[in-house]
Amino acid sequence: MKPLLWNLSASELASKVASGETSALEVIENHLQRIELVNPEFNGIVNVLEDSALEAAKEVDRRQAFADFALKKFSKIDVIINNAASCRFPPSPNSKSTSGTA
Repeated sequence: MKPLLWNLSASELASKVASGETSALEVIENHLQRIELVNPEFNGIVNVLEDSALEAAKEVDRRQAFADFALKKFSKIDVIINNAASCRFPPSPNSKSTSGTA
């Protein structure tokens, strides 16, 4: 169990998941373990939706993995576009002059 994930704020957890420091599944599993540990004493949670929480976390992780993959692929395209944009190409013989002189 990753220590103390259950006591971090939502924004801290989101940051850790987005950075890849932890996964959404690890966060949910950590919280479920904490609920299992303390809920019998406090009885604060009547229905623990463990299955749906785990499935939602897996979906977040799948989307995060796809976003990471897409970002890597698109960043290569961006480099190609930026390199091409920085090149000076001679004007096309079919291009019209925009300097006002005809």
